[in-house]
Amino acid sequence: MGRGFLTVAACAALALTAFGAGVFLDELLLENDVRSVGTELADTDRLERENLAAQQMTAFWTRNMGIAAIVGIVLSAAGIFLVYRTWQATRTAAAVSRNTYDAFITVERAKIVVSVHDAIFQSQQKALDLRVTNIGKSHCTVSLVGYLWNDSRDWIQKSVVLGKERSLFLGAGQSEVIKGALVHVTGKKERVHGFVRYNDILGERRSFFAFEVSAGLTGAANAIALSPAGMPEDI
Repeated sequence: MGRGFLTVAACAALALTAFGAGVFLDELLLENDVRSVGTELADTDRLERENLAAQQMTAFWTRNMGIAAIVGIVLSAAGIFLVYRTWQATRTAAAVSRNTYDAFITVERAKIVVSVHDAIFQSQQKALDLRVTNIGKSHCTVSLVGYLWNDSRDWIQKSVVLGKERSLFLGAGQSEVIKGALVHVTGKKERVHGFVRYNDILGERRSFFAFEVSAGLTGAANAIALSPAGMPEDI
């Protein structure tokens, strides 16, 4: 009797122990599951926060890069404008300097004017002594007189008769006579076109002239300055 009771009691204790162990294990597994779910939720929340932070950081730098690009465009445009204004100012200064230089040259260079000093009109010969005057402000050297006797009222674009080479120095305001500069020995041509070639501080120049010669008394002659159509400007 007593032994059977003890056996039953032992079996009951073992059953209760096993049941308790099972309940404990179930609770333990449930707790682990809850912890795992909590950990997963925490990880998900952390990842979401990190993704949100990354997106915010990306948006921040994208906005800053856009602002920087706009600022760069504005600065580039300003730089181009300043370069353009500098170029304009340089061009204006160059034009002013060129005009000033041209005006200086126009005033300071030598300039020859030609007139008739004496004229001879005979049946077989016409001769003119030329007076060349430097009305400029610098010296020059007359090197050649070219001319063409003709009967045209317009400037004749033909080869001229070249006088002999010469070296006649003229200071500023100085005047000299070239005797027998223009001679014509045949025909009845009474007009003469020509030029005086001279050199000043900047190179070769030419002064053009035209005269009409008519007979005077006792072998003398009258010479009148002309301005025929097509006559070149002095250079």
